[in-house]
Amino acid sequence: MVVGDPSYFPDKCRRRGKVVRAIALLSQPLPNTNDAPSCQVIFPAAQVNRTNDLYLFCCGASHKVAPQSRYVAFLSSNVEGECDGMSAEQVAQRELNVGLNLLTNGGGVVRIFYDVYELLVPNSDGDADRVFISESFDPTSHFETAINDVLAMYKRITGSDLVLEEGA
Repeated sequence: MVVGDPSYFPDKCRRRGKVVRAIALLSQPLPNTNDAPSCQVIFPAAQVNRTNDLYLFCCGASHKVAPQSRYVAFLSSNVEGECDGMSAEQVAQRELNVGLNLLTNGGGVVRIFYDVYELLVPNSDGDADRVFISESFDPTSHFETAINDVLAMYKRITGSDLVLEEGA
C-alpha cells in the first residue's frame, strides 16, 4: 500500500483546473481588522466580478507560524482565464487583484511569493492497485475540503469511518 500526494502520481491523476496563490510576509496585521492576530476574509465571487471566491487568511506568532510582530497571509483562488506564457505573479495580479489591493494598500508587506499549480484529483479510488492518492489543495483557506478528502481517503484505505473520541 502507498499513500501520497497527487504530485507524486501525475499519471494516475487528472487535471481539474489551476489554483493561484500569493503568500505575503507582513510586518503588521491586515488593515481594518482591529489588529487581530488572525483573520479570514472570503471575497464572494459576485462581489469581485469573478466566478470563484477569493480566500484570504492571515496569522502570526499566536499560531506559531511567524516571529512576534510578523504575520503570514495566504491569498488564493481558482484560475479563471488562460495563463500559458504568464508568470505566477502576472496570473496573481489578474486573478487576485482585489485581495492583493487589501494586502498592499495597508502597508506592512515585506515580501510576496506567487505560485500557480495544477489542481489534480486521482483517477481511481486506489482499491485495485493499493495506491491511495489525495486531491491537490484547493484555494479555500478553511481546510474543510482537505479534511473531507483525508477522511474519505481513510475510509477507502481502512473500509471504515475515522472515529475520533476525546481521551481515546
